[in-house]
Amino acid sequence: MTPSSATARLALAAAVALSRPTGAVAGDATCAAPISAQCATSGTASSHADPHLRFAHGGRADFRGVDGTHYALLSAPGVSFAAETRDTDFLLPKPLLVHGSFFTRASWVLRDTADGTAYGVASSASEVGFEVYALRQPAPVLVSANRGVWTEWARGRLRAYYKQATLFVRANGWEMNVTRQPIYNPVRGPSRWRLDIAMRVLGGHTGLEAKHGTASETCFAHGLIGQSFDRDDVAVDGAMDEYATAADGVAAVTTRAQAEGAIEGVAADYALDGRFGTAFRYARYNAAPWQLCAHRNVTALGGRKSHRAAIAGGAGAGVRRA
Repeated sequence: MTPSSATARLALAAAVALSRPTGAVAGDATCAAPISAQCATSGTASSHADPHLRFAHGGRADFRGVDGTHYALLSAPGVSFAAETRDTDFLLPKPLLVHGSFFTRASWVLRDTADGTAYGVASSASEVGFEVYALRQPAPVLVSANRGVWTEWARGRLRAYYKQATLFVRANGWEMNVTRQPIYNPVRGPSRWRLDIAMRVLGGHTGLEAKHGTASETCFAHGLIGQSFDRDDVAVDGAMDEYATAADGVAAVTTRAQAEGAIEGVAADYALDGRFGTAFRYARYNAAPWQLCAHRNVTALGGRKSHRAAIAGGAGAGVRRA
């Protein structure tokens, strides 16, 4: 390591330390439970419905995707979280026919830090359960097929468990979950079920770090949603679809937003070559936790920016418009 690189790394680590949220108590019981609105100090991000993205600092955007494509939602050292979008027509109670899309499949690639083995976890909204694969060449090998509402798989710091309608995955400093929800009033599409998504960083204040690791302080995460965990408290609103009503003379609408303005690059930059793919323009999966990985360049984003305002003792983060 050269003196200049060592100095740069120390400077970045110091800056990150200063950017950590205050008021977070190690082992806080409200944060030790699965992701919930009561865990405000850790910062959460999510996607719901068709799909509406909510970023770590409160920004929002809609994302249609391309039918049958897996997109990187989160990429961090040893963790890759993806979801597949499928085109679906459904009715809103306007009445309004929506030609939209939903996340219907989710997948993870998780690296066991003890021996370097990569595992793939896959789940479909159409089924209650998940599968675990050892990602070997020439093809993945099924390790565990888990069915039912109370089932679990664990290996070292990696854990996946299904509880009621939600699959929770914790690994290498991150917690992610997907929840089965019905697609209401479906007209046409491959599934009558969708996945709603939530994620948070395990940054030293959740009580889960001893079992599942602590997120890197120098390699910033990326992905459609993961890039918003950059600790700058800046919310960015991207493109959102307009859902007109029949009263406006519109009987049908086609969603088109691809989170423009809230993400670096374009949607195609986050497309993967399959459910267990990890390579894309901003990938972090193969990085080591001690490496330097740039955070998003928020100044280059074209969406509306605002600063998050903490709500003392509240159940989430508020947004103060700039």
